[in-house]
Amino acid sequence: MVVVAIESDYHTFGLVQAAGRFALTLLRPEQRDVATSLSRPWKLVPTKLERIALDTSVSGVPLPAGGLGAVECLVRGQHVYGDHVLVI
Repeated sequence: MVVVAIESDYHTFGLVQAAGRFALTLLRPEQRDVATSLSRPWKLVPTKLERIALDTSVSGVPLPAGGLGAVECLVRGQHVYGDHVLVI
């Protein structure tokens, strides 16, 4: 089981809700700039996905290119916890 916490008013949460899936990528140490770029709020950097190289999972989820590996998850539940939603 994988659980992620996403701020409920973040663009990413809407994407996860609409798709019903999400992916996590294990980045290489030299990809720190990718992690930093992706951690910035969408409303401040709406072009952040255009700034990095992307691959696509079998089901179409965008993944940062060059990572060590990725896991794609289907959403099975959501629980509000303060200003975040735990997505299972």
